[in-house]
Amino acid sequence: MKKTLLKTIEENKEKIESLKIKYENKLKNEIENSKNKDKIIYQQSKLTSMKELITNLAHQWRQPLSVISVAATSLELYEKSGELKKEDLLKNCILINENAQYLSQTIENFSDMVEKRRTKKIYRIEDAMDIIQKLTATFTGMSNINLILNIKDDISIYGYKYELIQILLNILTNSKEVFEIRDIKDRYIFLDINSDEKEFTINIKDTAGGIEEKNLNKVFEPYFTTKHQEVNTGLGLYISYLIIKNNLKGKIEVSNEEFEYKNKNYKGASFFITLPRT
Repeated sequence: MKKTLLKTIEENKEKIESLKIKYENKLKNEIENSKNKDKIIYQQSKLTSMKELITNLAHQWRQPLSVISVAATSLELYEKSGELKKEDLLKNCILINENAQYLSQTIENFSDMVEKRRTKKIYRIEDAMDIIQKLTATFTGMSNINLILNIKDDISIYGYKYELIQILLNILTNSKEVFEIRDIKDRYIFLDINSDEKEFTINIKDTAGGIEEKNLNKVFEPYFTTKHQEVNTGLGLYISYLIIKNNLKGKIEVSNEEFEYKNKNYKGASFFITLPRT
């Protein structure tokens, strides 16, 4: 019995070792496939982000270009009719110059966002929020969205400023799209920032009605979207999740929140981001 048992154990050891090697190789292949899949998703997200940047840039440029065109055309008409006055010339030149400066600043803001996205340095949260307000000024204005910013302290942080800006822009853009799809009348987005010695938190919530409960646990999954495929591929929040987790060493959570503002009750999606200060 002893010899038989030892023989059985020896035979099973070989089988176990064979199975171990087999599943180790399978696990390695699965890990490699997962890495390749993430690379593909990341490349697709870069194209999506570029499309969103170009769309935002077009929105930012449309109004000032229209103002410049109207100012130049009016000068031409005044000159042809012989009614061109010095004060009209000066007024329109100032208007054209101001809008040209705005266009130049817009290019600089978007260039900074693209080129300096991976630059790690100390920056003030208030400066990042100022860039956010400038980049979203046109689409919030056109969509009648009130962006309400509340920063508790003068917070400085060491990290990737433009990656954080990209994440917040993505969440704000999602809120804008939901406002329009659902035709929401009262359009508010609240951006609250708090901090302590170890970390700071960012809470972004809107009045767009919230996310369906069955979808709350899926919003950070790749390709998940409740919108039409042409509107959004669903990569934005997934990439935001990866950037916060892997690059910024923080976490992001989402829930639905009911709250009161100006004596009215609202419900909306609430994103809560926690990041270390160093």
